[in-house]
Amino acid sequence: MQMTLWIANLKIASRLMIGFGLLVLFLSGISGEWVYSTDASLQVLRDVIRLKDNEALNERAQGSLLEGRLGVWVALAGGDDRAWSNAENAFARTHQQLAELAQATTDPRRLEMVRELDAQVTTYATRAAELRRLGGRNEVLASSEGKAVAAGVIAAGNRVRALGEPLSQDYLRAAKQLASQSTDSLQGAIRLAMWLGLVSVLSGVGLAVIIARSITGPVSALTRTMRALADRDLSVAIPSLEQRDEVGEMARTVQVFKESMQTADRLAAEQEASRARRERRAAQIEALVRNFEQQAAELVGHLSSSATEMTATAGQMTQTARDCRKFRVRDDMMGRKENPSWPDARS
Repeated sequence: MQMTLWIANLKIASRLMIGFGLLVLFLSGISGEWVYSTDASLQVLRDVIRLKDNEALNERAQGSLLEGRLGVWVALAGGDDRAWSNAENAFARTHQQLAELAQATTDPRRLEMVRELDAQVTTYATRAAELRRLGGRNEVLASSEGKAVAAGVIAAGNRVRALGEPLSQDYLRAAKQLASQSTDSLQGAIRLAMWLGLVSVLSGVGLAVIIARSITGPVSALTRTMRALADRDLSVAIPSLEQRDEVGEMARTVQVFKESMQTADRLAAEQEASRARRERRAAQIEALVRNFEQQAAELVGHLSSSATEMTATAGQMTQTARDCRKFRVRDDMMGRKENPSWPDARS
C-alpha cells in the first residue's frame, strides 16, 4: 500500500525513468549472465584443449618410454652399444615430455601422478644402466639371423612411430584448429553480448529520456496554459490539440474550459453593456424629467408673470378708459359751455 502511494506521488518522468531503469538493469543482467556463461564455456573449452594436449603429451611420453624399453631389450639381447644409446635418448625424451606434461597440469592429483611417473622412468633408466654395466648378450639374438629379426622389429617400431606420431600431430592440429574456431566464435559471442548489452543500456536510457520528454513537455505546456487561464489570459493558445493520446484529451478538455471562460466573459460583457445601457437610459429619462420640470416651472413662472402683467395692463387700460371718459365728459361740458351746439359725448 505504501509502495503504491509512493509511486502514485511520483511524477510521470520519475516513473518512466524508474521503469526503464529496471528494464535496463534487467537487460544488463541478462547480457552480463550471457557474457559470464560464454566466458565460462570458453574456459571449459580451453580446459578441454589443454587436457587433450596433455593426453597427447602423455601418449608421446609413453611411446618414448616404450622405445627406450625396446632399446634396452635389444641391447641386452645383442650387446649393441647403439641400442643402449637409443634407449638413453628415448628415456631423455620421455623425461622432457613428462616435464612439459607436469608444467601443463593444474590438477594436484594428476600432477602428483606425472611426477611419480617421471620418478619411475628415472628408476627404470638407472636399473637399465646397471644392466649395461653388467654386460652380456643373448647368443641367439647375437647371430646374424637374430640381429636381422631384431633389426626388423626395431624398424617396424620405428615405422609405427613414424606413422603414429604424424597422425597424432594431425589429430592434435585439427583439434586445435577446431578449438581455435570455437574460441574465436565464443569470443565473438562475448564481444557481441557486451556490445548488445551496451547498446541495450544506451537505447533504454535514450528511449526513457525521449518518452519522458514526449510526456513531460506537453504536460508542462498544459500546466503553463492553465496558469495563464487562471490569470484570465484568454489569448493563450492551447497546445497538443491534434494529439490522439491522453495528453491530447487533456488539451481538448482545457480548450473546452477556455471556451467556457470566453463564453462566460462574453455573457458578463453583454450583461455589463445591457446594464450600462439601462443606466444611460435611466439617466437620460431622469435628465428629460428634470428638464421638463424645469421648463414647466419656467413656463408657469412666465405665465404667472404674464397674468400679473396682463392684470396690471387691464387695470391700467380700465383706468385709462375711465380717465379718457372723464376727459371727454369734461371736454364735452366745456365745449357746450363754449358752444351750445357741441355734440353730446354720450351720443
